[in-house]
Amino acid sequence: MIHPIPPGTRDILPDEMRELRALQATLIEVFEGFGYGHVATPTLEYDEVLQRGEGRSGVGAYRFFDERGELLALRSDMTIPIARLVASRFADAGGPHRFCYVGNAYRIVRPQRAQVRQFLHAGIELIGSRLLEGDEEVVALRRVRDELLATTAAGRDWIALGERVQTSLLGCVLADKGLTAQAATLLRATAKVVTNDGAALDRDTIAQAQKLLRNLLDRAPSAETRNDLRSMQTVVDRSQGQTAAQVLRALMANSPDALHK
Repeated sequence: MIHPIPPGTRDILPDEMRELRALQATLIEVFEGFGYGHVATPTLEYDEVLQRGEGRSGVGAYRFFDERGELLALRSDMTIPIARLVASRFADAGGPHRFCYVGNAYRIVRPQRAQVRQFLHAGIELIGSRLLEGDEEVVALRRVRDELLATTAAGRDWIALGERVQTSLLGCVLADKGLTAQAATLLRATAKVVTNDGAALDRDTIAQAQKLLRNLLDRAPSAETRNDLRSMQTVVDRSQGQTAAQVLRALMANSPDALHK
């Protein structure tokens, strides 16, 4: 008798599980090499806690009552649980705090959309840094990632490219005050543009991006990272005078590989 499993979930068999364990170990080793401590948080959180985080982790979450009548939720994101951990366990410790994680997260799926209900989420969180000054800037950039780029295959390829570059180069950026200042200035300018669909990328913003990418290319530790940075350079070179909406539409329609065909 075959017992089905819920849509959007899957079994992982031994060969794939060995590969997955090796991948997770490599990710943690890389993150820890850049000074990010490995932490784990509960799969379950109080729904109230998730809702405080701008509602990001609460939207699309599985909720249920426990035996005491408390409303719980399965985490649909790792950022808010890590922020909760810092607020409750490191409230009196000076920042910035650097943590990395690998863990399952869960989200409600839409019928017949072939969406993943359970997924492995790996990443890093830098909390207490002045890289970005305002919460609204962070929210704007994450909204672009989660609500636009993540909706197409090409967009997801760009997200993966950005995460590869971040993992490879974040340590050297944070260790260099000049690079940190360049990155912060560019991120703030980009965040302002993406909040206004009609705003065009001006020459100063393009020049800042080109300068930062050149500096990062000089520090790239591998050929893969250099190729990723060159793909980013191509996008920047083609973006002058375009609005944020035009650039995003192009990224959502064309993967990094398509740039070189």
